[in-house]
Amino acid sequence: MIEERLRFTTNALNRLGENIELLQYGNKFTDGAYTFYCATKCADFDRWSSEKINAIAALYGCELNDIELSKKLDDDFEKAKIAMIQAITAIETYLYLVPEDEADNEEKTDTSMVEKVRKEKADLDEKIMKLKIFLDDDEKLSNIGKEQVRLLRCQLETMEKYSDILWARIDDLED
Repeated sequence: MIEERLRFTTNALNRLGENIELLQYGNKFTDGAYTFYCATKCADFDRWSSEKINAIAALYGCELNDIELSKKLDDDFEKAKIAMIQAITAIETYLYLVPEDEADNEEKTDTSMVEKVRKEKADLDEKIMKLKIFLDDDEKLSNIGKEQVRLLRCQLETMEKYSDILWARIDDLED
C-alpha cells in the first residue's frame, strides 16, 4: 500500500529564494531530500557531512534519515512545521554562509550513548547516500558486471535496514 503524501508550501524561503515545501506522510514531516539535492547542486559538496547535518537537525528535534530531513509529528502540527523550517534554515546557513574554518573547527566533547548511535547512523547514511549515487551512474555500473550490481543493490538494502534499526535505537534511547 502506498502511503499518501501531503505537500505543504510554507511562506519561509530557502537559499534559492523558493518557498520551503514539506511533505507529510503518516506521522512525519520530511523535506523530500530537497536540502540534500540543493547541497549537491549549489554548495561545495565536501561540506555535506551527515554527522554535522544530523547534529544541526537535532537542535530542532529533526533528523537526517538517509538523505531526507525529517521530523516526527507531535500533538502540535505548527511547532513541528516550524522546527523543520528552522532546521532547514540552519543547515543552509552552515552549508552556504558560515566560513568553512569556523564550521569545521568545533571542540570535541564526550558523547552520550544516543550521540554515539546518532554518529554511527550519520556515518552509515553518508555511505548509503554515496552508494545510491554510484548505483544511479549507468556508466560506472556498466564497468563492474551484473553480479556486482546485484550484490551492491543487496548491500544497499541491508544498509538501509541497519539504518532503520539505528533510528529505532535512537528513538528508544530518547524516550
